[in-house]
Amino acid sequence: MKYKKNFQLYMLGRFISYMGTGIQQIALPLYILDVTHSGIMMGLFSAVNLVPNIIALAFAGILGDRKNRKNVMMSSDYVRGIFVLFLGYFAMRGSLNIAFLFTLQVFISIMDSIFNASSTAILPELVEEDKLMKGIAAWGGIDAVSMIIGPALGGIIYGIFGIKMVFYLNGISFIISGICCTLIAYVNEDRNLETFTLKSFFTENSEVLYFIKKNKALLQLFSLALVTNFLVAPLFDIVLPYVVKRGIGFTSQQYGYLISFFTLGILLGNILIGTCLAKFSRKLIMKNSLVLQTIILMMFPAAVFPVTINYLGEHSLRLFMLLT
Repeated sequence: MKYKKNFQLYMLGRFISYMGTGIQQIALPLYILDVTHSGIMMGLFSAVNLVPNIIALAFAGILGDRKNRKNVMMSSDYVRGIFVLFLGYFAMRGSLNIAFLFTLQVFISIMDSIFNASSTAILPELVEEDKLMKGIAAWGGIDAVSMIIGPALGGIIYGIFGIKMVFYLNGISFIISGICCTLIAYVNEDRNLETFTLKSFFTENSEVLYFIKKNKALLQLFSLALVTNFLVAPLFDIVLPYVVKRGIGFTSQQYGYLISFFTLGILLGNILIGTCLAKFSRKLIMKNSLVLQTIILMMFPAAVFPVTINYLGEHSLRLFMLLT
């Protein structure tokens, strides 16, 4: 009974939090584009969001190993909630500026890393051992659903109510997530491990890198993920919203729907892997998936080429269906 209640609170908080995050992730690039009319500023915001997140990840994992993970999650949620509500307050007053937004986003990104590390590590402690695989499946499904609904709502809410409502909803979602974490019956105290020092930080992370280097398959997978994210992430974070809004003329709502369809594709892909494609080898699935992904990504420039847009009609339903 305790496991069931803990898991339900964990999943509820995560679902609401990720819903709010999905809303803001869609709305913020659109807001920056509307305010600055600059693709460079969108790229800078992406860096401000990503770089602190990556740097903090190395510390976040060690923190989650040494401290009470429930407390780490609670603190991260409440701090993020307060920061985002501050953004909503300044946006409501009309005094929100890009420099303040970027500065606060650095701290929010750090809190994101700290929360995600502890949130992932605590899952096996909240479910019974024989139900762990089902718990992981439900965890992935809830995350996917929240990131389908969130972007669609983000485009609609930003288009109708503006960025202040986006900040308020996301801030409240973090506070609710923090309350759910508070209610979890988790009594594991701070771990009596080696005191965290700069030397232990480098030692533990060196051991992780050595383990990856020693495992050839893991190294290949790690390198592939690194290169893919380096090349593809800017396409979705910067190029896509700029092209959709400024180049084609789609509305914020249509952009939100577009991202939701992309996320829906990810969810359907995971379902296929777990059902129809389960009998095939992982290597074969990965190889064919990469080939198909490459073909689709090469087709994207053709879909937004001026000739294609003129033929199908700017911000037309036919063009929208082609992009989805």
